[in-house]
Amino acid sequence: MDDLKKYLSEARIRTFENINSQNPLQPYLRNIALCEAFYPAMHFLEIILRNKISKTLSKIIGSDWLETDLPSIFDNLELENIKKAKQNLNKINKPIRSDNIISELNFGFWISLFHKKYEAKIWQKKGALQAVFSNHKNTGLILNVKRIRSDLENIKKLRNRISHHEPIINLTPDIKYLHDLIYFYLKSLAPDLSESIAKVDRFESVFNN
Repeated sequence: MDDLKKYLSEARIRTFENINSQNPLQPYLRNIALCEAFYPAMHFLEIILRNKISKTLSKIIGSDWLETDLPSIFDNLELENIKKAKQNLNKINKPIRSDNIISELNFGFWISLFHKKYEAKIWQKKGALQAVFSNHKNTGLILNVKRIRSDLENIKKLRNRISHHEPIINLTPDIKYLHDLIYFYLKSLAPDLSESIAKVDRFESVFNN
């Protein structure tokens, strides 16, 4: 306990003392292990989602939708994010190519495209949502933009807490539900990969330990 206080802030320690007042280091270390265990599922969800959205936008806007002048389909916030992504690539001398821009745009950008302002511009286009969530009929995913955005926002909240070394063991919704939710979307996006991803996912063993 004294060692913990030497290196961590009082506010951080207090969070874990509320879980285990006698030994806050125990839930602290458990939190780290759970954060680590989310990596495979979170990794694949973000990458597959952004690539499938990009392919869909290529059909709606054009194959070079990220490389040309900023598309008028987007509002100012999304345009600014694309602009910043290109600026970041310039700073590190990486080519301004679609694949580099896609990887530079953060998870929040892709989720923002499920805002109601894009429903008519993107998702009401024939087959757009079906192309992204191609296995939705088998998972039971309802192709409702508002619901999809809400679910992805909850996943992003978890992702951001993990990235900023914050507690996740006391989240609402709880982390077991969120892990299941990630797999629900993974199966809706890429059913042929979900079993392979599960082979390197040790969340269940860590959670049940």
